[in-house]
Amino acid sequence: MISSTLIKSIQDVMRQDQGVDGDAQRLSQLVWMIFLKILDDTEQELELMTEGYVPAIPAQYQWRAWAGDEEGLTGDDLNDFVNNDLFPALRKLSGGTNPRTLIVREAFEDSYNYMKSGTLLRQVINKINSIDFTVRADRHQFNDLYEKLLKGLQSAGNSGEFYTPRALTEFVVEMVNPLLDERVFDPATGTGGFLANAIDHKRKQVKTADDEKTLQASIRGTEKKQLPHVLCLTNMILHGVDAPTSLRRANTLARPLRDYGPGDQVDVVVTNPPFGGVEEPGIEQNFPADVRTRETADLFLVLIIRLLCNGGRAGMVLPDGFLFRQGVTTRVKERLFKECNVHTIVRIPPSAFSPYTDIATNLVFFTKGEATKETWYFEHRIPDHLKAYGKTNPIKASEFDGVRAWWDNREETDQAWRVPIQTIKDRGYNLDIANPNQQADPAASGLGSADELTIVNKSISEITSGFYDLLTTDTTLDPSTSFISNLTTELELPGVTAKLRNLLLFGAYRGLLSQSQEGEASGHDIVKNLRSSLSKATTRLLGAVNFTTEPEEPIPATWAWARFGEVAEIASNLVNPGSYQDAIHVAPDNVEKATGRLLNCRTVGEDGVTSANHYFFAGQILYSKIRPNLSKVVRVDFDGLCSADMYPITPSIDVGYLHGFMLSETFVTAASTLANRVAMPKINQKQLANLFVPLPPESEQKQISALLEQGFAWLQELDRLLERRAQLRIAISDSSLKDYKRQWTDARYGTVDTE
Repeated sequence: MISSTLIKSIQDVMRQDQGVDGDAQRLSQLVWMIFLKILDDTEQELELMTEGYVPAIPAQYQWRAWAGDEEGLTGDDLNDFVNNDLFPALRKLSGGTNPRTLIVREAFEDSYNYMKSGTLLRQVINKINSIDFTVRADRHQFNDLYEKLLKGLQSAGNSGEFYTPRALTEFVVEMVNPLLDERVFDPATGTGGFLANAIDHKRKQVKTADDEKTLQASIRGTEKKQLPHVLCLTNMILHGVDAPTSLRRANTLARPLRDYGPGDQVDVVVTNPPFGGVEEPGIEQNFPADVRTRETADLFLVLIIRLLCNGGRAGMVLPDGFLFRQGVTTRVKERLFKECNVHTIVRIPPSAFSPYTDIATNLVFFTKGEATKETWYFEHRIPDHLKAYGKTNPIKASEFDGVRAWWDNREETDQAWRVPIQTIKDRGYNLDIANPNQQADPAASGLGSADELTIVNKSISEITSGFYDLLTTDTTLDPSTSFISNLTTELELPGVTAKLRNLLLFGAYRGLLSQSQEGEASGHDIVKNLRSSLSKATTRLLGAVNFTTEPEEPIPATWAWARFGEVAEIASNLVNPGSYQDAIHVAPDNVEKATGRLLNCRTVGEDGVTSANHYFFAGQILYSKIRPNLSKVVRVDFDGLCSADMYPITPSIDVGYLHGFMLSETFVTAASTLANRVAMPKINQKQLANLFVPLPPESEQKQISALLEQGFAWLQELDRLLERRAQLRIAISDSSLKDYKRQWTDARYGTVDTE
């Protein structure tokens, strides 16, 4: 039997090694060793059971040969063998008759031996040797330990994004109910939690050896990152998949959507795609123009719709932001509801993934082939004895018994409600629909209660702490130092997110929040380079400019002032809209003022556009030249048409950096000052081209771009949380008042004893 302290004892040994830095590397180190041990144990079983079986690995590299003897290789000899013989050999394995060979090669492409001490490495190996994966009890118990290992290391850098609580994966798979011969796919497998549950679910239907072959052939998955991919392969072998060759290491989104054909379609998709992430440049070009975005969850959803066969079913985890987010996400949701029956959304409390994140999530279930007529919501609640989920009180599978009982006998309750499709359309596909059957006393439920208020306040505190750390620099962020110091008080006042945004932009474009790299080209070098390659059209716009007349605002010595026309092309590409009826149309009204957010857009045909519009491309910035004081500027990650009242702008510098500066008070004030006309102020191309832009070295442009992307995401979430907090305070206050009123007695004048 395996001791429950095994994993901890292995980690304790690794902590003594100078080469292993942090939990992420400890996990990576442990995984490749466990992978080889599991592989070798199962290979020995196959050698006994299968006549003429050819092992996946040459004899001298099998675990039993170099690691099996507890008194064998150790010290420098062991490390030398692992680093200079074992790893190079496994990375060069060529395909043979055993499909496992290619799996091994793929698993070791980016795996590393971080341990410097061969003596400590031998101690770890000997501890792993205490597990016999051919013994059913050991394998079953290690499954649980393996899951605890994954869960316990969620805070280990990027590895935290890979684990979904087992209670959620189990429930989703159970409700989607994959049949034995149905193809099941997870396009972002992580460590394989959903696929492991799908295997367990299907194995209950296995009666014969052929059934087992059918099961193993039906499991598919893709993961782009090395560590979770190897974790997933290991997980599949632990769950009895002999050769998980249908699990590929790749980016599912990297293939153009149109290239996925009938042969790629599947019956079932179960997944928790990464959300809040940004894909590598160009990935969005693999998708139709109307749904191009940098939000990975949206792209995965579009892909899933494509991959499901007619009648195919999906269950997936999506963040709350997906429900209410507008712009491209609205069009993704519209496509989903038109092509699929989104029959159920189970709302999960914010603490379900705690303590690693308090993002509220949703389990979304849909079937392809028929448009949605109505959607049922079910509100999963935290048990009465808990204030919130946490590391010591995780969400449990048994807590879904209520929704299981309701699933096939649906009726409205205080936890369940039905929303017709017309209501969803009327809301612009904003799916963040409150429970209309909420109990009068919000304290009686897990959501809409004092408990939720505690969670919301905690989330607000985490965001404000992030801003405090970000904006409390060695250099005073004058003029708003007192604002940061009193941020908790300021949060009770209107306009706090606008103030935070302005302060963030102020610090970013004064060079207070970034640092240049030693030896890189300065802003002055970049400006000189840009000026040497200006087009004739830009030169005409700039005219005879005195480049020494620069703003008085202080910037770092490595920065330079440049003209807008030197760092970006103000494009003009007027086209007849008649040929672009299905293209997305963006007008100034589709851009939220001062935030850089794109609101809900429609097509050219739906907007009834008849006059010439600019054709714009993904990667450009759209800027409203009308009323520049409103600061309507947005980055686009799709092609389309924009109003002639907007300028499509192609930056020669980092697009995020320039977009952020165009939102700053410095830029807005300068543009507003130059704008002509009183009734409808407007800035022309020449005026825009001659505005000044502070230009840092390239590395600082990227730092500031990433910083602003994070800051703007925090601000959007903070807006939502502050609004929710206000709603909760009112609800709780009303509930308390009702409780107080119920205690009143009906005392009439003349019946009260006044003595």
